[in-house]
Amino acid sequence: MASLLLVLLASAAWGQRLEALLDSGPYYGLDGKLIRLAVGPVTGGDIADVAVGDWDGDGRLDLLLGSAYGDLTLLLRDQNGLLGSPQPLMPSPVDVLGWPPEPRQASPELADWDGNGSLDLLLGLGERLYLYQRSEGHLSPGHPLLMANGRALAAQFDRESGHLAPCADDLDGDGDLDLLIGDEGGRIWWVENSGTPTAPALVAPRQLSAGGQALAVEAPARVSVGNVVGDSRKDLVIGDGSGGLWVCQGLASGFEALRLLLQLEDQVSPRVYRWQDGKQAIIVGTAAGLVRLLALQDGTVSDAGPLMGRDQPLDVGRGAVPIGVDWDRDGDTDLVVGGADGIVRYFERSGVGYMPGRPLATADGQTIVATGGYAWPCMADADSDGDLDLLLGCGDGTLRLYINSGGFADAGPVQVADGELKLPGPVSVSACDYDADGDSDLFLATSLANGEPQALLQRRVLYLENAAASHRGPPVFIKAVPLDLFTAEPDSQHLQDATTLGLRYLQVVRSRPGQTRFLAVCKAGVLSLLSSVSRQDYPVLVAAAPDGILQPLLPPLHSATLAKMDGKAGLLCGLDRCCGRQTTVSFRRF
Repeated sequence: MASLLLVLLASAAWGQRLEALLDSGPYYGLDGKLIRLAVGPVTGGDIADVAVGDWDGDGRLDLLLGSAYGDLTLLLRDQNGLLGSPQPLMPSPVDVLGWPPEPRQASPELADWDGNGSLDLLLGLGERLYLYQRSEGHLSPGHPLLMANGRALAAQFDRESGHLAPCADDLDGDGDLDLLIGDEGGRIWWVENSGTPTAPALVAPRQLSAGGQALAVEAPARVSVGNVVGDSRKDLVIGDGSGGLWVCQGLASGFEALRLLLQLEDQVSPRVYRWQDGKQAIIVGTAAGLVRLLALQDGTVSDAGPLMGRDQPLDVGRGAVPIGVDWDRDGDTDLVVGGADGIVRYFERSGVGYMPGRPLATADGQTIVATGGYAWPCMADADSDGDLDLLLGCGDGTLRLYINSGGFADAGPVQVADGELKLPGPVSVSACDYDADGDSDLFLATSLANGEPQALLQRRVLYLENAAASHRGPPVFIKAVPLDLFTAEPDSQHLQDATTLGLRYLQVVRSRPGQTRFLAVCKAGVLSLLSSVSRQDYPVLVAAAPDGILQPLLPPLHSATLAKMDGKAGLLCGLDRCCGRQTTVSFRRF
């Protein structure tokens, strides 16, 4: 099985850098291809900071995205207004020995800094500011952005500033580019250019004021310049850490106090540009990695939806749980994906790509949402009538059943011994006929906020045997059995309890007489577990640890589920916020 196993890895900031995913992946010995939406929302991964400019000189504005883990991704725009496949702008190797990479926000800005007619790259990277000059299409090696006195500009900021996000604009109207800097503390700084358009000379930064007060928002701050209110003056547009989008209207001298334009769900990074049809718009990168277009009309803002592109990575945000299923029975593997927002989305495969996702809904049109968020879907024939039902693990510790009868009908929470099943954290679920009696049994686990097992979940994983008298009809679960988890040397009888592995998902991979292999997602990584007892007995899970050292198949992930793609077995994996937010899926073999 291992020699044929294909891995579909979730790409997110914590798990790997996007350029590594586009190449060969973080683990040597793995190979594969990125699975993309044929046309879908543009995404930059975890905390997308945006820059806009005509990179290829074709007269159309292109997009550059930075991420929370130092990725820089270029998306060129075509004649139809669609952004193209993401391209890593400055690829760098990933050191698997240093896994995972440390977070380091990248905030790009595109501007003709040296006045030679080509867009240069100004880059905030953590607490540093770099300049990458461009000439005849070639990008020079980066060097620290310097002041007129030869000192590094970034060194002039205090420790509270943290990460620095630059924006270039002629704020004082003297013909050269000044800098605005948003920092990690929520402040906005102005760095005046006392030089010329071809020979910048930066002076010491000072905090910008608006309405007679030092300008600050909920941390972190991102800033852009544009004509928002429709007069001839430049306005400041500022995004904050809570999703607030603010404007400071330009006056004859200075700026008015902050005014809220729009409240979004999470941190935003705005850029004001004439994006299409010559009309001003605000392009925002979000903390979830998606990029949205906000239309401007007479000083008011409306959400025009996500920017769309070709061959885009599949992204549902954090807490991604993708599973493979041939829902439309056309022979292709479609995707059903749960997320931290509680929504379960269906992505139909069409040719070599996937179509944009749509939320699953009940037969009467109600969107299916996991209570408490963190939707963990499982498609199985729960009532043994020949079609696929939906078992949905929820963030509030419940498990709900949706029966498929020409459409989903909510059958309510799953019951165990005449009581509602209630776990102390988000529920993961997988289904199989473990005892070979013709119906679907369940394996459940949970992820506790404080990481400590409690009550029923002393061993964190439960087995629910379906004891329905008739195979046709809803499942019946008499009890939930906690399973033991051990580590041991191969062929050793000296088993040691492995509760501390933090097992949070379990799925049967293969079963043969006297041995069942499981796929397990733990806080230690993705593991292969064995049970050598009969399938008529409750499993005893063993993770082999030669010399006391576990050997995970993959680093820690939010989810990993067995699937098939193009007739080959594989895994679909997703990540949580602590591990990045993106559900970019790649096709891997090892």
